[in-house]
Amino acid sequence: MYNEVLGRQMTDVSYGRARLLSVNAYAVQHPGHRGRRTAQSVAVHLAGLCLALERDADDATITRRMSGLADARSEHPWLEPPTSLGELTILDVARARGADEHAEVVRRWARGSWGAWGEHHDIVRAWLDAG
Repeated sequence: MYNEVLGRQMTDVSYGRARLLSVNAYAVQHPGHRGRRTAQSVAVHLAGLCLALERDADDATITRRMSGLADARSEHPWLEPPTSLGELTILDVARARGADEHAEVVRRWARGSWGAWGEHHDIVRAWLDAG
């Protein structure tokens, strides 16, 4: 389902504006198991959500900042995933009709995914403030 949604976002410019939020929301809803790479992935994608939703950064800025956090030398602690990873999922996005509804559902999905990780927000903000 994720590949189908991402494919639509990559081939139809009217859906593409939601791509980065989708990538980040999906990643934090699928954090994987404790490990260096998965800890880094969660950190980077939470930072992307924070930048988009709290700091109103544009996609170019978000991508640049995420790349900096993903540097191979960077170490990020494992953030214990929340019990609930958010109410909406990729399935809700796939059901959206038309580009405008799609963008709105992705935004709600991203807000819910970011909100689910609330106990770690201060850590993510500190990473962004430091870099």
